[in-house]
Amino acid sequence: MNQINNIERKDASHQDSLKVFGKAFYECKHELEEQSKKNTEEQVSIKQDQEKIKEGQKNMENKQSELEKKCMDLDRKMFELSDKNDKNKPIEKKSISSWSKCNNNFEKEFGDYVCTGNSLERKNDMQEVGGYFTFPHLNQYLTQMSSYVSPVRKLASKYSIQRGRSFKLSFVNDIQVTAGDCDNAYDNANSTDVTFKNNDIELCPIEACANIPQDMMHSKPINFESFVLAKIAHDMSKTERSLFVDGVEGKIDSIVPSDDKYIIDGDFNYETAINMVSKLPEEFHGENTAWMMTRRMYNEFLQLTDKAGRFLIHSDCHNKYFLNYPIYFVPELEGKNCELIFCNLKKGYAIVENDNLLVLHDKYSKKSLVQNYVRNDIGAKVIREDAFVGFRKTQADSK
Repeated sequence: MNQINNIERKDASHQDSLKVFGKAFYECKHELEEQSKKNTEEQVSIKQDQEKIKEGQKNMENKQSELEKKCMDLDRKMFELSDKNDKNKPIEKKSISSWSKCNNNFEKEFGDYVCTGNSLERKNDMQEVGGYFTFPHLNQYLTQMSSYVSPVRKLASKYSIQRGRSFKLSFVNDIQVTAGDCDNAYDNANSTDVTFKNNDIELCPIEACANIPQDMMHSKPINFESFVLAKIAHDMSKTERSLFVDGVEGKIDSIVPSDDKYIIDGDFNYETAINMVSKLPEEFHGENTAWMMTRRMYNEFLQLTDKAGRFLIHSDCHNKYFLNYPIYFVPELEGKNCELIFCNLKKGYAIVENDNLLVLHDKYSKKSLVQNYVRNDIGAKVIREDAFVGFRKTQADSK
């Protein structure tokens, strides 16, 4: 009987535990079902929100495309109206230029002129000169661009004029001090005679042109200002560098020495370089003294070493130096009488140019192309021939 009672007690305890477990299982299952319902409801709401956001984005894109089309239509209408208007008729409203999105005001103003032939912001400052128009500050802007690279322009003395095609340059030619009698306590025992030399510099016109297809300029909003300015700066600088070496008779002197007494002939070596430095008068030695050379001559400089085998050319983050004088590469000297020049351009070479460049917008000469001409009047004069020392290889050595 005791065994039967024990079995019944165990069965009762097992049944109680099963009931407790079943109740807990049911409650857990119920909680999971409720949680899954909540998750599904949240997922449905998220999907609905995503669909609403997509619909809003589509509506915004459609509105934006419609606005862009309207802006393009307005640009075309304004351009057509500007073509029909008389050039002498004052323009009251400012034209819209959707492709001119540059933050720089100067680029935008020049871009308006490139596009339409009118610069509304600078209309009062622009003056007609022989069919061209002056564009204020264009020269200063171009010379500051990286594509306008010219070592001669960088080192030479520069003068600017507002108008005209000639410039009279006066500088001290000679200073002589002679001894004299001192009759008064306030008189100087020595007298100084200063003589001046006058140089008339005639200006030579150089021109650059940037051609732009009309279809590309008005069919879609592309920014042409930077392209046009860089193209003009590159072409003007290229022409200018060639003229500084080749020269223009009576207007632009060449930096290459023409007198044999300022040229050293022979084979190039360390002694030749020292002779060139010694031949330049002491008054021209200073911070503006430099070497002008081609790449081929630079390769010969690289072969020069001292007794310890160290190279004589050293460099920093800005320039390369030989005998503590900076080196500038002038590729236009290639094949000329002198491919190496040691000089002081600041004291020996003067550049004169017009302060205001001339521009011309031509959309009729070449159909489907808009030609934008920029002209600069420039002159250059060698004011001291002894400020230049050239090196000329012998024919046998050059071969």
